[in-house]
Amino acid sequence: MTEALNVTVLQNSYDSNASASIFGWEFQTNAAIFLAFEHIKNFTEIKIEGQIDDIEIYFNETEPIFIQVKSQENPEPSSNTLKHFKNGIKTLINASGKSVYSELVYLSNINNPLSNKSVAMYFSSLSKYSYNEFPPVVKKLIDKQIQSVVGNESLNQTKFSMDKFSIITIPYFGNHLPTRYRLITEKINSFLSKLDMHTYIGEDLLCYLQKQFFTNATTKYVKLKKEDIVWPIVVLGTLKLSEVKLEEFDDGYAEEIKRKYYEYINKQSHKFGLITKVMAEFYEYRKNEGQMKKTKALVEKFIADNWLKFTDEINCDNKEIEECLVKIIIEMIIIDRFKIEKLKEATNL
Repeated sequence: MTEALNVTVLQNSYDSNASASIFGWEFQTNAAIFLAFEHIKNFTEIKIEGQIDDIEIYFNETEPIFIQVKSQENPEPSSNTLKHFKNGIKTLINASGKSVYSELVYLSNINNPLSNKSVAMYFSSLSKYSYNEFPPVVKKLIDKQIQSVVGNESLNQTKFSMDKFSIITIPYFGNHLPTRYRLITEKINSFLSKLDMHTYIGEDLLCYLQKQFFTNATTKYVKLKKEDIVWPIVVLGTLKLSEVKLEEFDDGYAEEIKRKYYEYINKQSHKFGLITKVMAEFYEYRKNEGQMKKTKALVEKFIADNWLKFTDEINCDNKEIEECLVKIIIEMIIIDRFKIEKLKEATNL
């Protein structure tokens, strides 16, 4: 685990006797993390228990996606499986009348959410199918349940577009955490691999994001912007205080620098703003330095000449260590600028 994020592994947020509601919240949270990385390039923010649906994903240039989430601790179909599906459809139909949307999704960990053996093959593993992709036998089962819900609940189905309806299944069960979180971690690691970042940080990143969601669980409403998802990747995958030599300072001084650094990187403001400002200033400074452009001496000279420009963003209240702390953070941003640029490009930040 990385010390920088002060991450505590989310050990057994429920045990085998925990209520279905706790399990449901945990699955919903991890499904939201999965979907955040599924749409990492284009989404702007993701909400859990939003005003319209269980999970809501928002974008700049397209309409939002509304997701209804249903789960069972035992993923095998039960007497409640079709009830879950009908309740989910009811909520999605109501959601379709409240807002424009690009997609409506029923998402579940149940390995046969239509509770019919003849179509189990479509849902036994990680899957996503739009209504139009299903063969007639599956469409017939879906249509039957929708018609039942509309009739029994007297719902207005006119704005519920079957062309925009999908079903997602994510296997998620068991008391062994690495097994339960396996597909979520794989989704994160797949993204990290594309950036040539070490996938060993994937587990730490998942733990951090789980903690962010669960910290707000009592409010039953969580909203994370894309920056909140991407920032810990910067911390875990790029900026490493352990690589900075602090041996020249006494232990007390070095520990205070570390403490303030960790305090800074966990703040919810002045994050990408600082990175953008440092890189813009550095590139402008480098234009006039001729032969020094690719040397370590240039970095040292830039930091010495410009560190005062960044004190407001870093905002260290201990003036005794302020200069050292600001210089360390600037140095790490410059050293890792190529990784950060690649990450910003991949996430469209």
